[in-house]
Amino acid sequence: MRLIQLLVFSVVMLFLLNPIPAESAPVDWAPYASEEGRFVVEFPGTVERQARQRMTPIGPIQMNTRTATFGSNGTVFTVAFNDLPVDLVSGLGDGRLILEGAVAEKISRTGGTLIHDRALEVDGRPARFVILETGEGESAGFVSFQVVLHENRVFQLSCAGSKGTWRAADNRRFFASFAVPPADGSDDTSD
Repeated sequence: MRLIQLLVFSVVMLFLLNPIPAESAPVDWAPYASEEGRFVVEFPGTVERQARQRMTPIGPIQMNTRTATFGSNGTVFTVAFNDLPVDLVSGLGDGRLILEGAVAEKISRTGGTLIHDRALEVDGRPARFVILETGEGESAGFVSFQVVLHENRVFQLSCAGSKGTWRAADNRRFFASFAVPPADGSDDTSD
């Protein structure tokens, strides 16, 4: 009898000390459309809006963000967008310099180590996708980052989380759901 009690106690303690991993927690994804940002994407959870001015080498730029944090695991999904001066963008050709600059700034801001980098297109628009490894030890994590250029608007999508909570499937879903719909206003909006 005492052996059974000890076994039950051990199993209960095992579950208390090792909670269910984040991978098994369900994620409630919902479509989100931004009239102001002119984009659609799926977010897990409630979306927070923020606008702030940032000083850049070309002058002040308003950075707009939409962010959702996935539950208790703390993975953060963000879409940021800003408009660059039209004459600047048109003078830079295919936009590769803008994309490279955005990637370099992200690496600098996070202090991350580049582990993946590729050029791609999103809805026929030039884009870059990178994965950065950040932090060390307990604070180690990943940031996946995609920058998309649409006319003079720069979209920056990112997903950041610790190594224990960052899930590739959630990243793929988030990035694959992003689109810039036609300008005719035919989509419903959340903004």
